[in-house]
Amino acid sequence: MIFELVLCVLPLAALIVCCVAFNKMPVPFALIAIGAGILPVIPVMALQLVVFPVFSSLDTRLETRLLSALILNGLIEEAIKFLCLLILPRKKTPLATLLAGGAVAGLTLGALEAVMYFVVGFERVLLRLATAALLHTLCAMLSSLCIASFARGKKKSLPLALAVVTHGVYNFFAGFTGIFWFFSIAAILFAAIECRIQYAHCKENLFKSN
Repeated sequence: MIFELVLCVLPLAALIVCCVAFNKMPVPFALIAIGAGILPVIPVMALQLVVFPVFSSLDTRLETRLLSALILNGLIEEAIKFLCLLILPRKKTPLATLLAGGAVAGLTLGALEAVMYFVVGFERVLLRLATAALLHTLCAMLSSLCIASFARGKKKSLPLALAVVTHGVYNFFAGFTGIFWFFSIAAILFAAIECRIQYAHCKENLFKSN
């Protein structure tokens, strides 16, 4: 049990060390990013363990399940995470550091989720880290790019919209078995690609001096 719990937080510890050592992220900024990942844990877990099961039992039609995933998992969860990410210092912070801060916050949430799911009986920790935790990380990075645009007097909402849609689509397909489950992996890959595209776009148009 101890090994699995350590495994849940090991990727987060490695990411923080890499961000501080190579991205030159200030330690206080890293601590704030961790806090931004801890803040949404209770509301997000309450949604996943209490609210979502109630809605999922109401209607089993595919279109209803997709709409529920987009609204509950996508819009509501990402809105909560976005509001928590607003505590990240933005003024005079390089874009790369803001992006890394989003990654730390997202993986903090993903790691704590993995711990809680393991405690309640979900034993496939590696699978959770490689899918849901990674998705949280990528979506938080997209949201951090949206927040970064605020620092330049812009309101670039596309990255946040991509996080909402990607998260919803991921959860919709993650509920399937067989070949359709792999579309959830495609959603993760899409989020990773969009992180790179949106980062390049923000750097070129908003952070040319960084």
